[in-house]
Amino acid sequence: MSDFLSQLLECENFQVLARQDGIPALNRLYNVAHNDTGQALRIRRFLLGLYNGQALPFNLNEFRGLDSSPEKEMHLYFENGKQVFRSWAEEQQAIQ
Repeated sequence: MSDFLSQLLECENFQVLARQDGIPALNRLYNVAHNDTGQALRIRRFLLGLYNGQALPFNLNEFRGLDSSPEKEMHLYFENGKQVFRSWAEEQQAIQ
């Protein structure tokens, strides 16, 4: 039972820390979305997707149009990322 309680406490602590980091980040995105730029439009569509993803879906490829580009493709940040992501994609396609 104590293992369960410690896992529960760890999960709650993670949620608190995620909110502490996430809410200021969300506010920064909200502020950027008020500008009149292509980047602002993409951020606005992302926030709308969070608001109601079914009615206002967001294509993650739009992130490629933001002002700063990633240093490398996302899957390359992980060991065996290419193989893992291909496997995930195949599983997802089989579900759909």
